[in-house]
Amino acid sequence: MKPRNVDKTKYESKPLNKVNGMPWPRISKQDSKEQVQVPLKKEYLFRSMDYLDTLEARPIFDIQKDIIIRNKFKGIVDIGCRIGIQNDYLYEAGYTDYNYMGFDTSSQPIAYAQERWADVDSIEYRVADLLNKKDISVDFKVDCIIWSGILLYFPNDHIKVFEDLQQFYSAPSAIIQEPCKQQDSNKWLDNMHLNTIETELDSYKELFTCEVDEVVNCDIFSGKRRIMHLCL
Repeated sequence: MKPRNVDKTKYESKPLNKVNGMPWPRISKQDSKEQVQVPLKKEYLFRSMDYLDTLEARPIFDIQKDIIIRNKFKGIVDIGCRIGIQNDYLYEAGYTDYNYMGFDTSSQPIAYAQERWADVDSIEYRVADLLNKKDISVDFKVDCIIWSGILLYFPNDHIKVFEDLQQFYSAPSAIIQEPCKQQDSNKWLDNMHLNTIETELDSYKELFTCEVDEVVNCDIFSGKRRIMHLCL
């Protein structure tokens, strides 16, 4: 089985937003001098973050795909999955024998993902918050958790949040992806303040075994991302 072709217009899709010729999110006040906090909120529209679905963003997901395939992960939980684009790249590579549950706090991208992958029993999407564990339990063994730009929402206790959920799933591996603190000027705006814990990720290497620590610089908004594979 494979994902369905779905009409994106049902989910208020719009033409891709570009700044400096690169895919960008639709950020209100991006042309003003008022300071904007990034990320903005947990609830967002399908079109608000569609820059992450572009080929320009693919290097992020290719690194994560390679980690998954190389380690033969069969049970994956994807936190902050949006439309679950990671599955597209895994299926494209012929890697389809795994169980997956992705969740996000935004209902619109999850509804789109649920419709696309409705024919694949091993792939599931939910609207949920990681702090509500009753909503995110699974009935398969979890090999790896993907943390997709999530830990920055917990600047004061991100390590505790990370360890707590890894233990909840008894997951021996994690893939962390976070935006870097220093971004290229053409992929950023002066009035934006990036909430990031990227420079604090070194502390994870002191606590866990780090198999991969790589920085990728995509031609998208906030395109410099740090990706780590940790073994607990």
